[in-house]
Amino acid sequence: FRSVEYPKHHSCFSCHHQGMGVVALALARANGYTVPTKSIEEAAKHTEADLKRDIALYQKGEGQPGGVSRAGYALLTLQFAKVAPDTVTTAVAGYLLQHGKAKGYWHSPANRPPSEVSAFTDTFLAIRALKAYTDANQKGEATARTEQARLWLIKTPTKDTEDRVFQLWGLK
Repeated sequence: FRSVEYPKHHSCFSCHHQGMGVVALALARANGYTVPTKSIEEAAKHTEADLKRDIALYQKGEGQPGGVSRAGYALLTLQFAKVAPDTVTTAVAGYLLQHGKAKGYWHSPANRPPSEVSAFTDTFLAIRALKAYTDANQKGEATARTEQARLWLIKTPTKDTEDRVFQLWGLK
């Protein structure tokens, strides 16, 4: 499985190799398929190490290259790998709370269609991450940001299938 091989050649987290791979494996396992535990655990360890390496950037509100997309996919990976909240996930959630606050939604400057170009995708990832990884001190702000994003999701027209899918997931 590629998510196990990827870290042998790259030090950074990959939304595609770790993120979506872990989501697919976790869903397969939840539906009765046999999935080697090592595949999910190794991808989660690599993801945690990547976030931890730049925790100071998250604590300063700067994040890593890839912005909201990278942070959101990383926390989605950890959530599907059943990684408990800790200081790293709290720092990344704090970054998401601050990013794009004035806009009412989340968006990265990435331009890697289809999965890293849509504000709808980034908004869904941020909402899901905040629901899973905010601590008690962040809950009120997370609720307010989520409500702000919900209103944006309702009123903003979609351009393509990617937008529409993540608009619906974000509203769910």
